[in-house]
Amino acid sequence: MSRVHLVITAGIAATLVGLFIGFSPIHHSGDDTCGSAFVPDSWFQCPDEQSSQRLLAFVFLIPGGVLLVSGLLSRGKKSD
Repeated sequence: MSRVHLVITAGIAATLVGLFIGFSPIHHSGDDTCGSAFVPDSWFQCPDEQSSQRLLAFVFLIPGGVLLVSGLLSRGKKSD
């Protein structure tokens, strides 16, 4: 596996982890949920948990996106 493919694969993996964290439901007091970090419920029961989970999702999404874009941009370059 070349370095470019490795960077693209790492970018896809980090982006998927960030999306999974961002869209997974936040459990609150038993069976109730607070929605997710990216799609909160209409009651906004737990904004602190939603903002902390959103921050954790962005910790994976931003580097994943950077890795993915840089890998795709360097894929077309020819090395000597």
